[in-house]
Amino acid sequence: MSELASAAAIEKGIVFEEGVEERLCAYARAVSHFPTAVKEFKWRNEWFYSLSEKAIAQGKQDPCPLHTAWLKELNIVQ
Repeated sequence: MSELASAAAIEKGIVFEEGVEERLCAYARAVSHFPTAVKEFKWRNEWFYSLSEKAIAQGKQDPCPLHTAWLKELNIVQ
């Protein structure tokens, strides 16, 4: 969550208040009964992956390396 929040903040030019990770974890616990799946890539993960693609294409470091690694491990992206 930290790397995704950091990438989003940089991309959008915003600053998250301290404790964003804890709030996101609390939200995840609150909706833990809601089924999710990687098939929801388009609206859950694609935006973050597009940041990674853009950075890599520009010769920069992937801002979301763990996220990218997990997507590759699950064969969602190449």
